[in-house]
Amino acid sequence: MQFFPATNFIGSASLVLLSALLQVPVVKAADIDWSVLLASPERTAKERARDVHRHPAETLGFFGVQPDDTVVELLPGTGWYTAILAPLLAERGRLIVATPGA
Repeated sequence: MQFFPATNFIGSASLVLLSALLQVPVVKAADIDWSVLLASPERTAKERARDVHRHPAETLGFFGVQPDDTVVELLPGTGWYTAILAPLLAERGRLIVATPGA
C-alpha cells in the first residue's frame, strides 16, 4: 500500500486538531444550577407548575445547553422555554425566537 505525503499531512493535522479540541475546558450541564433558573420570579406560577411534567432541567441538560450557546427556539408558543432560556443566555449567549409567518 502506498501513502502519499498529502494524506500523511492531513491525517497528522487532523490528529493534532482533534487532540487540541479535546483539551478545551467545557462547562458541564451539572455546573448549571437549574433550580435557580426554574424558581425565577420572572416565571409565572402556571409556568412553574408545568415543570413537573416537562422536566426542563433534564431536557436542557441532555441537550447540553450552556450559558454561552446560541439557541434557536422555533414556534415558542406561550414562551415556556423562553422564560427559562432567556436568563441563562442573557450574559454570554444568544436566544433567537423564531415564529415563521409572524
